[in-house]
Amino acid sequence: MVLKKTTFILATLALLLLILAVGCEKEPEKVFTDPSIEAAGHETQQSTLTNIAKNENLPATDKTEQETVNTEELKTGQDIERENEQEKEVAASEKEQKNTQPEPYCGDGTCNEEENCGNCKEDCACQEPEVCSKGECLKPECEKDADCADDNVCTEDKCYFAGDIHAYCGHEKIRRCSDIDGCCPLGCNANNDKDCEPKCGNGICEEGEDEDNCAEDCIPETVCGNQVCEQGEDENNCPEDCLSTPVCGNGICEEGEDIRNCYEDCMQ
Repeated sequence: MVLKKTTFILATLALLLLILAVGCEKEPEKVFTDPSIEAAGHETQQSTLTNIAKNENLPATDKTEQETVNTEELKTGQDIERENEQEKEVAASEKEQKNTQPEPYCGDGTCNEEENCGNCKEDCACQEPEVCSKGECLKPECEKDADCADDNVCTEDKCYFAGDIHAYCGHEKIRRCSDIDGCCPLGCNANNDKDCEPKCGNGICEEGEDEDNCAEDCIPETVCGNQVCEQGEDENNCPEDCLSTPVCGNGICEEGEDIRNCYEDCMQ
């Protein structure tokens, strides 16, 4: 009887010592991870444990395959945690690198977002033929007269305000008669502009035309009263030009002559 009591007491003490020993064990250090990753890991582990529990009733072949799947699921959870840690390290490295870079300034050789050709010409100078206008590099319409050529010989092409952002092309019609511009403007002819071709019927007897090949331009117009009896005039339609002028001394006392002004013709 005494022996049984002693054995019971010793067993009780041993159980108490075991409980105390377990309670005094050091609590494992917690690792802080992303809550979503930790939850995913826990769900994966829980799913795996559930699958392991189910495996107990599976045939040997199916059980081996399921254990392989469970192992891969555990690895996937660990990979997710590892990738998360790597992303944190990269972000921290980029932040540290950004903090160590100097602030951009005008003259550092780089045209930064807040700089332009207007506020920092040193870094953001425009490339020719572009011109800076209100902080933007723009190309003017022209730089010289040749940029405005319109292939029309009868226009004078000109670049106004050349070199300025407001430069523009103008095309003025040529109106003067000139031998060197290749244009025959309205009102010019072959006599005053070598660029013009003779044209019969324009009322001008031009070089290369004559009474034979262009009578309408080259036969002079008769003018009654110019003291010349021209072709087409006679005593009837132009007596002032075509009536014979008395000639004293021809032995004929003509109209307008008498003994007083022409005795020798009119003395008889």
